[in-house]
Amino acid sequence: MDSTVGVSFGVIEGEPSHIRNLIITGNTRTKEKVIRRQLALRPGDLFRRNLLIRSQRELAQLGYFKDFSVDTRPVPDSRDIDLILGVEERQVGTASAGFGFSSAVGLTGFMELGHTNLFGNGQSLSLRLERGSQRNNAELSFTEPWFKGTPTTVGVDLFSTNRVIQGSPTLEIKNTGGALRLGRPLPLPYTRIFGTYRLSNQTVTEENNLVLADSLKFFQTGFRLDQRTALTSSLSFSLVRNSTDHPIYPTVGSNSRLRVEWTGGPLGGDQVFQKYELDVARYQGTPIRLGSWNPTLMVRTRLGAVAEAFRDDPIVPTEWTLDTSIPEGTVRADTLDVGLGGKLPVPIPRYTLVFSPESYELFRLGGTTYQALRGYEDFEVIPDGNLLTRYDVQATTDSTGVTDYRVNASRIYYPGGRYMGVFTLELQFPIADPLHGLILADVGGTWNEVHDFRWNSLHRSVGFGLRMEVPLLGLIGFDYAYGFDRLDRSTGRYTRSAWQPHIQFGRIF
Repeated sequence: MDSTVGVSFGVIEGEPSHIRNLIITGNTRTKEKVIRRQLALRPGDLFRRNLLIRSQRELAQLGYFKDFSVDTRPVPDSRDIDLILGVEERQVGTASAGFGFSSAVGLTGFMELGHTNLFGNGQSLSLRLERGSQRNNAELSFTEPWFKGTPTTVGVDLFSTNRVIQGSPTLEIKNTGGALRLGRPLPLPYTRIFGTYRLSNQTVTEENNLVLADSLKFFQTGFRLDQRTALTSSLSFSLVRNSTDHPIYPTVGSNSRLRVEWTGGPLGGDQVFQKYELDVARYQGTPIRLGSWNPTLMVRTRLGAVAEAFRDDPIVPTEWTLDTSIPEGTVRADTLDVGLGGKLPVPIPRYTLVFSPESYELFRLGGTTYQALRGYEDFEVIPDGNLLTRYDVQATTDSTGVTDYRVNASRIYYPGGRYMGVFTLELQFPIADPLHGLILADVGGTWNEVHDFRWNSLHRSVGFGLRMEVPLLGLIGFDYAYGFDRLDRSTGRYTRSAWQPHIQFGRIF
């Protein structure tokens, strides 16, 4: 006996519906015009579900709302509908003071006043003061997303920053200046172009904590950083496409950015370089179900390059400078013990590589910095051939006029590479609102030239992390990753492996 049956459906397709009225409800602070200008649907338009989804994504990217609801109401004696969009507002203003912590900058005290939806107009204004052992910053920023009723973004930034980057060498970066930002949407979904002109005074200083007596003279040879104050005049353009459905925890869509920056040359100033960066992140739901968890897979690729047009010399020096302050043929007084009671005099190197201020712009990966690579310390990953040895020479002259030289050698992990590539996989999942978890894998490296790339020069890591959004503080994050190709400081080779924690607490800018 046949137990199957055939079923057929007959469908009569009616005329498509148009939107008669678009009604917005629930906006207690945000003005209606701010919401309407983000929508891809207008009264009189043909109702299309893909445009409704796009409108919801555009509203989600504002970060003003917790949730959305959509309802339709038939128009009597018509095929048209009224579209009802409900929004639930969230707290977006900040008026806070406290402490923040990250593995990159340590403990920092801050005070912040700001709002990303000023007077319900969608404007943002922020004032942030920050002080700590490794930071002393002040920043004032204002952004108008719809200048004179057009979709033109205009922003102004004023800043004075002073931060210390721990490492070898340890650097202090001072920056004072301002920036003007302009942006416009392109006739492509979710796509905008931004231009920024930035003018600042920058000083990169190496931190030396040596306290010398009057009878001592101090020399450095092998490595030296040009520590002059440099005027930086730069123009950058960014092409941004963001189709994700949430500003913090996306589950679908992509977030891509292509950025080019030109500094010096025709723009004037003391620094001269060009930087090109591409950052593409794709979010995709997975068929995996872990109880109530629905993981999202994030695939991210970051590429970067630094060019040297309009320069008279390369950013990384190739010529050694003679240090005439050290007498030729001088040897260290405290000679090395070579065994069996023998001593071997050690000559003091008299030649130094002098690195320009632009060398700080090269790519140094590691940690959760802007050039992040988890499982490694901040700025730990540089090209294999960039490990240098510096000699700290102390000259002591006694009462008889005899000079005694003492030498200490130290490893310098500087500079970064002209080329960079990082590939990231993350499996992200909600645990209990607002707590999220992730499993991560990072692979990346830096190179002085494109032809230096080798598969075995990539640095690998795996680990896990947690994320939680806290009102008035923003996102708190913790990552714990195992780096397979860590730097062995005793040999200067990337042959060590170890776990590395990464902590971010508060809005560290």
